[in-house]
Amino acid sequence: QQPLRLSNGMQLDGTVGIQHERNDLQAEGTEKFVGPSRTQSAALFTYQALKTRWGELSAGARTESVSVALREAFGGNMAQTQNFNPLSVGLGVMRNLREGELQNGWQITSHLSANQRAPKDYELFAHGPHVATAAYEVGNANIGLEKATQFDVGGEWQQGGHKVGVTAFSSRFANYISQQATGEFTTAGLPVYNFEGVRARFYGIESTAKVRMVGGQDAVLSANAAHGAMDLEMRADMVHAQDLTHNSPLPRIAPMRVGTDAVWSRNAWGARLGFMHAAAQNRVPDNGASQGVTTAANTLWHAALNYHTHSGPTHWLLFAKLDNITNKLAYSSTSVLTQTMGSNAPPLAGRSLKVGAQVS
Repeated sequence: QQPLRLSNGMQLDGTVGIQHERNDLQAEGTEKFVGPSRTQSAALFTYQALKTRWGELSAGARTESVSVALREAFGGNMAQTQNFNPLSVGLGVMRNLREGELQNGWQITSHLSANQRAPKDYELFAHGPHVATAAYEVGNANIGLEKATQFDVGGEWQQGGHKVGVTAFSSRFANYISQQATGEFTTAGLPVYNFEGVRARFYGIESTAKVRMVGGQDAVLSANAAHGAMDLEMRADMVHAQDLTHNSPLPRIAPMRVGTDAVWSRNAWGARLGFMHAAAQNRVPDNGASQGVTTAANTLWHAALNYHTHSGPTHWLLFAKLDNITNKLAYSSTSVLTQTMGSNAPPLAGRSLKVGAQVS
């Protein structure tokens, strides 16, 4: 879509598109957890942004036609086709209060949207042991569209090399597709989980900050950039998620997290050293008749080094990345295996080194 210039310095930019997908699933063997299926979708979407002297207004919409077919009888479900017509719309506003050539000051944003999603084939028709999740999963052919209304508001302040941003959000689901523990086990010892649509509420906050420590007039420690510039990058987020149907926490939700990186750059070289701290996650639902699986707090350190170079028109990025430097034993609260396997769940990756090159 070509930009359209309007009066009073306004400009309308946007895009209109169509999308078509077809996915065929054919599982083999005695441990398959879903029968052969075919998912087809066609969508029409648009996004429009009206740029003004004071900021920007935006709007988007997406309508779809989705069919999910179970191509032969499986797990108590006859061969069938479920049809869905999800519709999603959203509005946004950005108020730019920044001034001057450097655009210092505040920028305020807010978004309101209503979103719908068609269920996946396994959410509808699963009925068997799923090796990847260590659970016996049972779908629900009548689960319906996932439906949510979402709202967020945020602000970002910038002053030279310093930047701080914070966003608060809230989501309310009339139908959130969730895996619910039944408390039952198969003869092979796998826990049974049902896909179920529940009413749910999410709310939370996320923030980022960057402080110029070395290099530049606004630097906290030294304006001298002879040995490179250094920033301190900080981030934090937290989310509260509640299953309103069963009046319990939703499963597999991230705990509060706080992280900091020291980032250095000089000419073609760059490096960083930092950590991410995850608090304990004690807000977990019961696994049927048994108590839910909590995860302990952990702090994981990481480091990276990179180098940019060119060979004619080709750009090379050479990098090395070291994760979990202290080889900390930690578990992920968002992993389905933590929920289904408990104390037998695999931990997060230990100390690891990755070396590579990226060419563009």
